[in-house]
Amino acid sequence: MPTAPSAVIAAARHVNARAIAAACGARSRAGSRAVAASAVVLTAGYMLWAMQRVWLGKPNEKYLNLPDINPREIAMLVPLGIIVVVLGVYPHAILDLIDTSLQHLNSTVLAAGKAAGAVAAAAPGAVIR
Repeated sequence: MPTAPSAVIAAARHVNARAIAAACGARSRAGSRAVAASAVVLTAGYMLWAMQRVWLGKPNEKYLNLPDINPREIAMLVPLGIIVVVLGVYPHAILDLIDTSLQHLNSTVLAAGKAAGAVAAAAPGAVIR
């Protein structure tokens, strides 16, 4: 038999799970969930069909002789790709540069919020514009 504290915790978890399920409408909205799931599946199917027609259809004859990519485009895309990967792995390289201005912006917004709160507390019925 569980001890009193663990029994209380288990009961609280059970009650919370039931409350969450009730709030989400787990039993009462089965039809709307089925409609939503069907809409997701149908939308995905339509998008795949549309992409297939756009990208995998018959190619236009006038574009058959165009190259896929040239060296100039590669020279532009490789550095951009490297920047994307580096900033994705180590974002602090750019975040450290903007930290000071973000701290200043944050303090300005917080000060304005406190001032607006003080004005609203001083005149409860007034409209702040």
